[in-house]
Amino acid sequence: MDGQRKVPKELIHFGKREYREKKPIQVRILRIKDTPLFKRGVLPSLMVKQNPSIPYAILAEYIDMYRVYLFDSKGILLGAENAEKQSLVLEKLVKSSKLIYHIP
Repeated sequence: MDGQRKVPKELIHFGKREYREKKPIQVRILRIKDTPLFKRGVLPSLMVKQNPSIPYAILAEYIDMYRVYLFDSKGILLGAENAEKQSLVLEKLVKSSKLIYHIP
């Protein structure tokens, strides 16, 4: 349990450093939600979910693009790439995740 609380703190520290050094418009730290694989029942009474292989993402918004940083469950940076503002993949990422921290 202690390790799970430490990871978001490290990500917040990374996001603050990114904001301070590279001056984006905003930085959002996201936790990607589990994806349901199987539902059974009306409410549903049975649901099987899959944990994402990349559970954390940091989005740094610039004037013409986003910079997306991907992290594993231990808080280790897996990679980064640029995405256009109107990207469908970026919209899907934001919809399937939960906001942990926001730096305006």
